[in-house]
Amino acid sequence: MNVIQSFRTCAAAASLLAMAAGGFPAQARGASVRELPQELRGSWGVETEDCNDAESEGRINVTATVIDSPGLKFTLSKIRQLPNGVWRASALRTEAGKKRKQRMDIEIVALAPDRLRFRAGNTQAEEFSFCRPSRLIG
Repeated sequence: MNVIQSFRTCAAAASLLAMAAGGFPAQARGASVRELPQELRGSWGVETEDCNDAESEGRINVTATVIDSPGLKFTLSKIRQLPNGVWRASALRTEAGKKRKQRMDIEIVALAPDRLRFRAGNTQAEEFSFCRPSRLIG
């Protein structure tokens, strides 16, 4: 077996191992995607009461490319999932009543099917619980 055949055999084996371990087909970890996954979308509240108040600062609404709360909006781009499961995106932060927009990184990670952690820029991460439709107002 010559060097080129050896290399091709090793490359093919490495690809198969990576795919078997959940590795990199179309949506590779670390590769940019267009939107956040479905399991992160919906309304989330820091406290149960936040789910009952559409204007609560403790409530966020997550869509495919936007995370917003009353008076604050993050428009996402360059969305990617890191190997540790954290979703990171570049975000354009806009505040109601202010013309200035700010670019920052955000991180969002599912802790459980009904819990997530969200962090914007250098702020402290906050944990949120999914707002069940029966608790959801607004």
